[in-house]
Amino acid sequence: MAVQLNNLSVNLRFMLVSFILTLGIFVSLPFIDIISEPKQETIAPHVIDTLEISLPMPEQTFEYEKPPLTQTEPHRKELLEQLPVAEQNFRPVAPAFSAGFGTLAGDFQLQFSANDFSFSLGALDDAFDLFDLDEAPVPLLQIAPAYPPGARYSRKEGNVKLEFVISSEGLVENAMITESVPEGVFDNSVLAASRSWRFKPGIKDGKPVKTRVHQSFRFRLD
Repeated sequence: MAVQLNNLSVNLRFMLVSFILTLGIFVSLPFIDIISEPKQETIAPHVIDTLEISLPMPEQTFEYEKPPLTQTEPHRKELLEQLPVAEQNFRPVAPAFSAGFGTLAGDFQLQFSANDFSFSLGALDDAFDLFDLDEAPVPLLQIAPAYPPGARYSRKEGNVKLEFVISSEGLVENAMITESVPEGVFDNSVLAASRSWRFKPGIKDGKPVKTRVHQSFRFRLD
C-alpha cells in the first residue's frame, strides 16, 4: 500500500512538472517570436527637391511695312521741301509823284502816286485830298504784307488796291479793298499789314488832318 502511494505521488509530481513546463512553453511562445523576428529599419522616403527654372521669353520685334507714297499724292512735307522758296517781292506801280514815303520791309514800297490814288471828297468823311495838304504824311512804322502760304504753295500772283484813311493821330482807318486779282487771295494779307502802319499825319493850315488815299500792291514770285 505504501509503495502504491509513493508511485502515485511520483506520477502526480511528474504530471505537475509536465503541466508547468507545458504551460510555461505556451506562455513564452509570443515572446520567443518577438525575439526571433529581426528588427526592420524604417526607411524614410527620399525627397527629391525640384527647382523651377523660368526661361526668358525672346523679344518679339514687329516690323510694319510703310505704305508706299504714290506719285499722284506725294507727301505734303516732301512736296513743300521740293518747291523753291522764293523771296517776297512787292512791286508797287511806278509813281508819277512821290509824297516822301520811304520803303517798307524788303522790296515793298509805299508811295503816293497820281496814277495809283483816287480821292473821295466829302462823300464819306472829312479826309483831305493829298494835294490839298501843306505837308504829306510820313510813315513811322511800316510792315510789308506777308505772301499768303496758300498762294505761295499754288504759285499764285496778283494785284490788290487798298483804300484807307490816315487819321489826324497817324493811324490807319476805314481800310478796304477796292480791287483784287485774283479776288480774295491777297486781301487779308494787305488789310492785316495796313492795321499796323503808323504815320506822322498830314498837315493842313498848321494842324494834323485826315488824308484819304488808295494804294496799289503787286504780289510776285520770282
